[in-house]
Amino acid sequence: MIGKYMDVCTSHLTQDTVDNLVIGNIPSVHAYDYEEGMFVVIPDEEHHLPNDLDEVFKYAKQNDITLIRFDRDGEEIDDLPTYDWRSPKERFLEQPAYFQQTALMETAMRIQDTADFLRYTGDISIDCDEMELLCIFTEMAREFEYKYYGTDRYTDDFLNFTNEVFREELIEKYGTKEN
Repeated sequence: MIGKYMDVCTSHLTQDTVDNLVIGNIPSVHAYDYEEGMFVVIPDEEHHLPNDLDEVFKYAKQNDITLIRFDRDGEEIDDLPTYDWRSPKERFLEQPAYFQQTALMETAMRIQDTADFLRYTGDISIDCDEMELLCIFTEMAREFEYKYYGTDRYTDDFLNFTNEVFREELIEKYGTKEN
């Protein structure tokens, strides 16, 4: 049975907590995301929780709330702390180094695949050796990750979107035909 319900702004949580809730990385907490936020059922038992989520749960329990709707346009509650959310570039830079390197290498390889196809079709011409190509593709990947990491464009139809962006950027920089 669901009791009282509370609508609250997602700014009462850190981005890391929201990310962990969405991917189910906080055991004992059931979160159901939707386009503008998520519903969270408050667990009956006490568990180790991130401090921000713990504060919201304590407030909710004091007010006999059993279900919380976190929404970006929800109410900000004076008794709860709020958190500034970082830019996509800041979030990417805060990831562990191995994550950054893996993401960059995967993106660079996809740029190279796109470039190989465009070179084959004659749409672009890049006159440099393999090492220079690797540097070019890695720098493009770094710019791409900074620009799109953590945005809707990073997740929505990511492969098709990125391949089209890579194609456009490669043709713009190295195109052989007049547009």
